[in-house]
Amino acid sequence: MLASATPLALRIANLASRQHAIVDHVDLRELGIPRSTIGHWVRTGRLHRVHRGVYSVVPRSLLTIEGRWLAAVRACGPGAVLSHGSAAQLHWPVDRNLKVAIHVSVPDRRKRSVPGVIVHRPSGLPPRDVDERYGIPVTSQTRTVWDSAASLSPKPAKRAFERAR
Repeated sequence: MLASATPLALRIANLASRQHAIVDHVDLRELGIPRSTIGHWVRTGRLHRVHRGVYSVVPRSLLTIEGRWLAAVRACGPGAVLSHGSAAQLHWPVDRNLKVAIHVSVPDRRKRSVPGVIVHRPSGLPPRDVDERYGIPVTSQTRTVWDSAASLSPKPAKRAFERAR
């Protein structure tokens, strides 16, 4: 971790570089940035709002698919993980060029809605079904194959299952 004497912009850049250009409100507050400053940075284009409380340090058009996935997971709250077809793309059984909606599974039953994200509330999400890949919380490969079977059309689902084997 960088020393607290390091310029703030450099500390934010260092953090964002490890998180696919994504920072969230909690990250920024932990760096000591006041809410008013965060709002000012969004209004002036220094930060780009991806979801409520989740920002990119690059324009949204330059955000990678990994950045969009991480932003969706962060927007869904603690314990959220990338799942279904999106997780299959992250694990590679499904082609990343295939247009798939972003799916996120959350560990609790609270109603939360994130525009542009399909939120799943499974009855259980045990630790064995959760993994991390490229710094993105994601369902395990086994759980991903099962979840994907329900969310992908038959042909991509069959390919994903064959690749996963």
